[in-house]
Amino acid sequence: MNASDEKPFDWRVWLGASPWFYVACFCACGLAALLAISPKYSQRQAKIERNYQARSLVSASESVKEAALREEEMSKESEPVEKTASNDSSPDNKVGLLPMAVVLGLGLVVSVVVLGRQYLVALTADDLIRDDRDEVTRSPL
Repeated sequence: MNASDEKPFDWRVWLGASPWFYVACFCACGLAALLAISPKYSQRQAKIERNYQARSLVSASESVKEAALREEEMSKESEPVEKTASNDSSPDNKVGLLPMAVVLGLGLVVSVVVLGRQYLVALTADDLIRDDRDEVTRSPL
């Protein structure tokens, strides 16, 4: 067997055998999906949060009314009750996609770094094996 009979390092075969490649693909597809759905998600989440705030204001006003009735019955005096309604109409949602995007982004960075290190190690090992084979064929023995 000659050195020319040896197959060169095929990175395509190596890439498909590495689980880090699939982790990187999953994270990249996840980030792309997050970017695609983020506008629609933001609108829907804002609606859900507005409904929650409205329900909590209604229940708070009902509890304030009940408390006022109890006080009125006990003391027979009616005092004005202050309503603390928060009109928070900020565009930022309490539940966002940022934590998921950060996790997927970190996963992508880590998997690409590990994949790159493995590729360099495999490439270097292949070069070392080739150098050893060349030395064996050139040896005077």
